[in-house]
Amino acid sequence: MKIKIQCSCETKYAFDVEPVNGRMPVRVNCPGCGADGTDAANAIIGQQLAGSEPPAPASAPVPVPVARPAETKPRIRIGADTPSPVPVPLPTVRAATAESVPPPAPVEAPAVQFCAKHRQQPVTNACLVCGKPICPKCMEQFGYLCSVYCQSQAEQRGIEVPFYEGQKFAVKAKEWRKTKLALAGIAGVVALLFAAYGWYVFVGCKPRTLYSVQTPRADHPVYSQLVSTEEMLLLRANKLALINVANEKEIWSATLPAAKPPAARALATAKTALALPDDDDDFFEPRPPQIQVAGDDIWVSLADRIVRFDRKTGKQKSEVPIKDRIQEVEFTDRSIMVMSENAAKQRSITHISLPSGTARTEVLAAAPLPRFAAGRTAARPVAQPRASGDEDAFDTDGIGDFALSDREFLPAGDNVVQFKATLLEKRMAVVQAMKAAPAESTFNSGGLSARDSLKATAELLNEMQRERTGGVTFENESRYQVTLRRLAPADSPEWRGEVIGPPSLFPQKTVDVLTAGKTVHVFSKRNQKLWEGKLTYPVAFDNSDAISPCLEEAGSLYLFDKGMLTAFDVRTGNARWRVPSVGISRVVRDSRGMLYVSTTSASPDSIQYSQQIKLTDRPHPVIMKVDASSGKVLWKADQLGEQCYVSGKYVYVTESRISGLDVIRTAGGDDGNIPIHHRIYRLDPSNGKYIWQYYQPQAPRHISVQQNRLLLQYGDEVRVLSYLTM
Repeated sequence: MKIKIQCSCETKYAFDVEPVNGRMPVRVNCPGCGADGTDAANAIIGQQLAGSEPPAPASAPVPVPVARPAETKPRIRIGADTPSPVPVPLPTVRAATAESVPPPAPVEAPAVQFCAKHRQQPVTNACLVCGKPICPKCMEQFGYLCSVYCQSQAEQRGIEVPFYEGQKFAVKAKEWRKTKLALAGIAGVVALLFAAYGWYVFVGCKPRTLYSVQTPRADHPVYSQLVSTEEMLLLRANKLALINVANEKEIWSATLPAAKPPAARALATAKTALALPDDDDDFFEPRPPQIQVAGDDIWVSLADRIVRFDRKTGKQKSEVPIKDRIQEVEFTDRSIMVMSENAAKQRSITHISLPSGTARTEVLAAAPLPRFAAGRTAARPVAQPRASGDEDAFDTDGIGDFALSDREFLPAGDNVVQFKATLLEKRMAVVQAMKAAPAESTFNSGGLSARDSLKATAELLNEMQRERTGGVTFENESRYQVTLRRLAPADSPEWRGEVIGPPSLFPQKTVDVLTAGKTVHVFSKRNQKLWEGKLTYPVAFDNSDAISPCLEEAGSLYLFDKGMLTAFDVRTGNARWRVPSVGISRVVRDSRGMLYVSTTSASPDSIQYSQQIKLTDRPHPVIMKVDASSGKVLWKADQLGEQCYVSGKYVYVTESRISGLDVIRTAGGDDGNIPIHHRIYRLDPSNGKYIWQYYQPQAPRHISVQQNRLLLQYGDEVRVLSYLTM
């Protein structure tokens, strides 16, 4: 019910109330003057109830309880000795009427008193000094006191005032304590994070030796490879073992079967046929074992067989015997090619498909053996200096740069391809390889200063080079006939065609790439020519080199020549993009579709003027990250290293250098060994900045990478490095 009252002091106030028996349940005072307004409120309540109260219903008769008759009990015969029972009177029940019930007495509620300072706040306490009523707002200022005066009086009189927790300064102090604790906690966490980051940057992320094993000369040959972040495959002293590098425990080990020695008569017959002296046994020395990990299998090439071991248990699963002497073994991701030859100079090719292990052997036509030890490549002759204009005296047979590759058989996935090239017509184009001499020599300027010393030295060296070579070089534009034949199995027709320039063949995953001069020809694994493309410069490598200028990944063929990296569509031959770069030596692709290119800072002039000597602005190694889908260069890392290794999200660059001081010391008879300053850099894939470097005064013979683990094989030690990563 809404009650509105106007006091005699002209103050109007209103409130909601629920009447009790038609009256105010509590007393009410005027908020302005404090006068009692209870009677006025009762009058207003009576008026409102009189106007809206419905007629009272007739009173129902009050039920009167009826007295129950006395229960009838069975009669008991009373003898002479039995006393007579005493009758028990029943209680009398009187009927009560409604008029006889007295009405309940009205309960008078206590009056609500408002604070004199804060008129909207009810009084809850009284001042402990003066007794003045106070509200919660007053207590927020002075606690159980009403003013500063009472506060000073309490101090003078020695009145003990209880502490009130709701005072403003106490609440603010409590909040400030919480704030300080929170800030201290945040500062502690930040300091801990900074300390952890500093420890990670200066200690944790730096590589440390996780596992190391000595490999003395008696254990050679030694082979090592990281097959996972926890497992290392190690071959030494004819014993193959899988080692857990985390706990340095050997998981399993297996002794390689010994090769069967050739019969004495067969050995003598072979020496006679080859016109070798009796003490020349280098040709018949057993080849060092080679190892290839393919899925759950480990393949090992021995002197007379190829053995397959189970990677999990180390048990031998199968073997492929080779009855003739093994000349060459080449492993790829999908196959193993074994070239063998008997004493009668009859060659055979055994092709083993991976991972099935299916072996096919095909006998080839007889061919003379080369006059060098197996496993060694023939030295390519070096071009002799000659004067310009002497093109008629040019002899391609004596120039190593124009000699054809001596590799005839190459593993090509499901089969072996036989590659033959025959010179049809010799054509040598003379190319200017040096810039013209300056019109006015620096030596004739009359005032040669120290500032011009490098310029004068370069001019003198270029003049000497021009007199030695004539300032020209020769570009091979000869015609060649190329024959491609598929072996093991020989189920495809051979292909023959003519090309311009020295040809080389590079088998890839699904196609084979034939480069010749400034053209590229792509074939299927069944000798079907798919397409032909144009290059900007000739390719700088041939199939006798360990480096392939091709990389087939995700439907694209990435091919680099002397000055350009080109991405072709592997099926159509359309050039998707081209990136100019001189001196590319390797291209690797990560799982995110990014290319890491090992190249140099050389300019295209270094290709055109290949004989020009520069003492300043010399090219340096560069690692370049390229988006494989668009060809966009994301970043370049200068002067860090020449070789790039990628494993997952981890990128490493290696650098090997020999300082001039080391050469001088060695020439002076210091120790006879020139130390190689070898560094390994870990790069940030996002910007190319190096995170850490690892230095050793010796270069490893072999590097294997698995995520944040690196294996370094030195001459007398195999070392596994590890570091923490985020």
